[in-house]
Amino acid sequence: MARPPSPPDASPALALVVLARIVGRSVDEALAGAGTSVREVGVLGHLSAAPGLTITELARRSGVTVQSMHALVADLVARDLVDRGAEPGRGRAAELTVTTGGRRLLARARRALAPVDRRLFADPALDVPAALGVRLGPPAPE
Repeated sequence: MARPPSPPDASPALALVVLARIVGRSVDEALAGAGTSVREVGVLGHLSAAPGLTITELARRSGVTVQSMHALVADLVARDLVDRGAEPGRGRAAELTVTTGGRRLLARARRALAPVDRRLFADPALDVPAALGVRLGPPAPE
């Protein structure tokens, strides 16, 4: 009788990448059901925590180009989720803030993510944030 093959030795980093992809799909599906995306929730979350961030700063925090962030912010403004404040131009940066609609969308996204979070973090013995050395919650003041 043949023995079942043993699992291959795997790099912990590779295992995290695979896990991230699985979790990412769950998060993407949950947010799509709420009518949003990870990128939109990220921008709304950053602006909720620090109103008035510039497009350049949002791009840096999100790891995208300034051009990509301009397009995303333009879409969020068109959907009345973000307000530009005074019109930018000639050395003036947009003063971006989350609108009431943006806050509602962010709340809907949090509700949509709750079941995903419960599945991932329901076991109190499994302190994933501590194991990864991260803190969940709003960013620390700079």
